[in-house]
Amino acid sequence: MTARLPIMLVHGFHGSVANWTESGFLDALIARGLDPALIHLFHYGYNEIEGGLIYDTEGDIRAVASRMSLRATDVPEDIECQIDRLSQKSVTAGGPPGVTLICHSMGGLVSRYYLSRTQADAFGTLYGGNVARVIQIGTPNLGVDLARMITLIPPDSIIWQVLHWFERLSFGKNRALRLLADVERQVEQLQLEAYEAQFGPRPRGYFDSLALRQITPGSEFLSTLNQPRNTPRTVEFHTIYGDIRFGVSVLWGKVPLWLRSVSFGDLLVPVYSAYEIPGTTPERYRFACEEEWTIRLGRPAPAARDFAEQYLPAVSHSNLLRNPAVQQTVGEILSASLPPSE
Repeated sequence: MTARLPIMLVHGFHGSVANWTESGFLDALIARGLDPALIHLFHYGYNEIEGGLIYDTEGDIRAVASRMSLRATDVPEDIECQIDRLSQKSVTAGGPPGVTLICHSMGGLVSRYYLSRTQADAFGTLYGGNVARVIQIGTPNLGVDLARMITLIPPDSIIWQVLHWFERLSFGKNRALRLLADVERQVEQLQLEAYEAQFGPRPRGYFDSLALRQITPGSEFLSTLNQPRNTPRTVEFHTIYGDIRFGVSVLWGKVPLWLRSVSFGDLLVPVYSAYEIPGTTPERYRFACEEEWTIRLGRPAPAARDFAEQYLPAVSHSNLLRNPAVQQTVGEILSASLPPSE
């Protein structure tokens, strides 16, 4: 039996509607028996630049969010994006009026801005009251700095000095210092690969767009959006996020000399930014990946496992949508929201 539940899929920055099909995410929803006619793909629309049209994933988030509002149009892809029209379509088909927004990355901010508009803004964005729940996947609610690289071992950490001293005492036989440097290289390489998987072969800091300025921590856009009054209490929220953790232990025999563990989020969006939504307490779903290196002083140092060049973790930002466990979790959230008869 087909389950009638109105769903809007909202992709993120530098993405496209194809993200939902190429990842298998849309097929996973349909495989659970959800009515495909009630699953709409949100389209960001186009901007005219230098006489040509480009898909508008880098423009004003507020303008993009306005496409969710009800307005007169005969353009099919514009109609597809309007929440109130999807709500009415569901009711006509015998389904509930409340739409579920499933959002990847910046798509969660687009949706939250739409929900915040109790009065129309300059773009005509106005929330019509027909959203039941929001499921965010890797959304930077508190912002993200895409130019930032996280270090596992800070350059000024005393462990560098300790290992340098120990290597001199062992006449270079231990190689622990080299191993630690190799671990740091792998962590940096993974972050670079995660960035390239999302944005292509562009250097960090390449993008200079209004959307990126809006999602920068402390921006005026986020400061306003994250005021508690801008999150409707009638909407149910869920946050799904990746938590990739790397750790290093330096031991002298069995005695730990130095321990450090750092969360890298999903390699783009930090946990603290994807974990919470100001103004509400969402249901949270952590998808973890942990890697630990152990360096033993006084023993020959083995080569560091060079996993960085082999794969990106399944919970990295660009892999979250295609992660079967994430798809399963979203499916379970949706199943729990269906009426008993469904």
